[in-house]
Amino acid sequence: MPSLTLAAFTQPAGWQPLQADGVTPSAAVAIAEDVLSETPSGDRRSLTLSYSGAALNHIARKPLAALNLNNFDELRFVLRGDRSSTPGFYLELRLGSAALAIGAPGNSWHRRVPVSGGAGWEVVRFSLADLPAAVRGAVTVAQLHCIDAGQGFQLAIDEALAVRPSMLADLEQALRTRLHERTSLAGNPVPAELVLAGGAWPATVPCIAIVPMGVRDLPERSVGAAQRCDFVADGYRVRPSAVAFEALYALEAVAADRADQGAVMDFLLREIAPRGALRVAAQSWSLETLPPPALEYDPNLNPSPRQRLYCRVLAWQDHDTPTSVQPVEGLVTHIDWKESGHG
Repeated sequence: MPSLTLAAFTQPAGWQPLQADGVTPSAAVAIAEDVLSETPSGDRRSLTLSYSGAALNHIARKPLAALNLNNFDELRFVLRGDRSSTPGFYLELRLGSAALAIGAPGNSWHRRVPVSGGAGWEVVRFSLADLPAAVRGAVTVAQLHCIDAGQGFQLAIDEALAVRPSMLADLEQALRTRLHERTSLAGNPVPAELVLAGGAWPATVPCIAIVPMGVRDLPERSVGAAQRCDFVADGYRVRPSAVAFEALYALEAVAADRADQGAVMDFLLREIAPRGALRVAAQSWSLETLPPPALEYDPNLNPSPRQRLYCRVLAWQDHDTPTSVQPVEGLVTHIDWKESGHG
């Protein structure tokens, strides 16, 4: 599984507002659920954490049921904050387990949370590469620490995912989720089935067949800049820009008769707009429909052309591992005042 939704992070039940001692309840941290605001996930539900000006070193803690992150490379949070972290970070994420608590010797893992402070939502990625094995295999607690309460702030969380980035696997998981059992025939949900490229046709009837057609790189779109990420107390990492690809798919309504085929095709035409977006592991990728390729009209290859909806996804793939950076805070040099400017 390339990604796993961590619903526990976005539900208010179980979250604990605590003072710096990690035991005493805090009145300076409020935890609630927002069911009115629009969200990128589309469910209009988000967790809100409000920290007052008296919340320095206070904690929002979430106990977890031994979450195994060994098969994932990073966490992705979809966040919106009303205070920018550009002047200085004010919130820090920490993880712990029953075997290795937060702050215990051997568990210094933490990530400072970058927030633009605007009205929009943003995706923040946290690498798990340096999370101790004793924590990564069974995370039992997550904490968001207020490290600067010079100004009160509110943070909203729409989604939290554990991700092992894999461009095509992520894309196809998202496409299947978008179509699977979203329409029905005679009261029975219609599944979406991914066809193995060059493999056998799905045995399930009716279904929506997702047929991979091709992938090509788009060098003209791979022009982004490197980004800073994984901020810690004494540095950060730099993630190289992602490489752009175009992934092509055919979506076919497989049914026993024309009436059912037409009904499923109607659903596809409503669901896949000529120009839209597909949420892939919390990121929004462009999804567009395309005209049928010329081979569909070749009577020698296809005496009875298939009725398919063709589409393309503009996808992105990380090619290089982020590199660590520790900013230089000062430079000391010695100058011999006796030495002339000519050496």
